[in-house]
Order: sequence, then structure tokens, then C-alpha cells
Amino acid sequence: SFEQKKDSNGELFVSGKADNADINTETLLSALSGNVKIILHEGNNSITAENINWNKDTQNVESSGRVELRYDDISINGVNFTGNLQSGVFTFSKISKGLIKDNTKSEEQTK
Repeated sequence: SFEQKKDSNGELFVSGKADNADINTETLLSALSGNVKIILHEGNNSITAENINWNKDTQNVESSGRVELRYDDISINGVNFTGNLQSGVFTFSKISKGLIKDNTKSEEQTK
């Protein structure tokens, strides 16, 4: 497991776990593999995948495999995932399943 980044108040911003991590300490690029889970502590949001490439300097993440994103009341499963951990902007080239919940109803879409 790892704890990586704290916000300006010293609060933990992101942590996670992976079975394997190849980290280049010069470029700050990490290749995480095997049961990868990145936890974004604001709102207890998470990204789960088998493989994720992570640029520690820019906070960009990407994966060509299957990824599950849980963010607020949204759960999305898809492939070809990219995003930025700091901005909270994430994209999939193909979504296989999505779920958006609010206090009164639940909508689910499967493609």
C-alpha cells in the first residue's frame, strides 16, 4: 500500500494499493499492476483496475484495461481510461456499465 500526496492543509489526498509497482524515481512514472486500487480521500472515491500507469508529477492516470471508477454517487465500468487525480476529470473510450444514484432514485445503463 502507499500514501502519496497531501493537500495544502496536510490532509491525505490520495492513497492506494497494488500487488506490484514499477516506479521510476527520476521521471516519477509508476506502473501499478495486480489488484490496483487508488483512493481519493475527498469523498472516499476510488479507482480499481488490474493495471494503471500513474504520473506522480502531473497526477495523470491511464489504463487500457478494465477500470471501475466510483466518484460521489457515480459508478462507471469501462476500458481505455484516462484522468487526473487532482482535477477529478476522468474519461473512458468505452463504458460497459454506469450507475448514477441520487436520494430518490437510481438509474443504470448498460451498453
